[in-house]
Amino acid sequence: MNRGSRIALITAVCVVAGILSWFGFQKGACGIHSSSVMNIKAIHINGTQHVDRDEVLKRIRETAGGNLFAIDKNKVISSICANPWIEAVKIGKSLNGTLRITITERKPAAVVNLGRIFFADRKGVLIPVQPGTVSNLPLASGVEDTTDENGKHMLKTASRERVNRFMNALAKSELYRTMTVSQVVFENDGVLRMIIDGSVTVVDIDEKNIDDRLTRLVVLGRSMRQAADAPSRIDLRYQNLAFITKDGAASSGKAGAVVD
Repeated sequence: MNRGSRIALITAVCVVAGILSWFGFQKGACGIHSSSVMNIKAIHINGTQHVDRDEVLKRIRETAGGNLFAIDKNKVISSICANPWIEAVKIGKSLNGTLRITITERKPAAVVNLGRIFFADRKGVLIPVQPGTVSNLPLASGVEDTTDENGKHMLKTASRERVNRFMNALAKSELYRTMTVSQVVFENDGVLRMIIDGSVTVVDIDEKNIDDRLTRLVVLGRSMRQAADAPSRIDLRYQNLAFITKDGAASSGKAGAVVD
């Protein structure tokens, strides 16, 4: 056999060996995916506080199938995230057959009244509030909702921005030292109307100067604690001026102006 024939023979043998190896790999890979060794033996769920774990398990079983390596992650995550409490999901697999689900829940930033009560997170995603739920967040009304392109129930952009702006200012202020805001109404003319918890007092402020107005309300709140009767209304929409209305014994409704 001459040299050229030997080279041709060696090349043919290598090609055949390669083809057989490829088929063997494919068969082995299919065997791994279909093997009962790779079945899901346990599901661990972490990160749930408000979410019902049984609901998550049900959604996993409906979408994951039984084989650990045949899972469509996107399909499972999409199903789990149908719960409005869930913001993100991570999926991990272990060779011992364990499927690990890590859930990140949304953090309520406000409570809003849309005819039905909802929590709203910073992104404006709305979460139904279950009966008996207790929250120390003020109840916001005068906001509007919508549905995004994915069918998610949300606050409209303008409403979300107004709510976030107010809640940020409230968190930075020292108002909690003197009074608690139980409700806030977002009026159409850029006015916020606040109702003070445990009091008949209604406070009006303008949205353009929330930080300044809340600071002034803190000062007024300190003096109000010393007063025998709380005012029915405080109007803080004006620069360096507060209109305070008190209902007298004869319901005279006299108003007084206080310059800061």
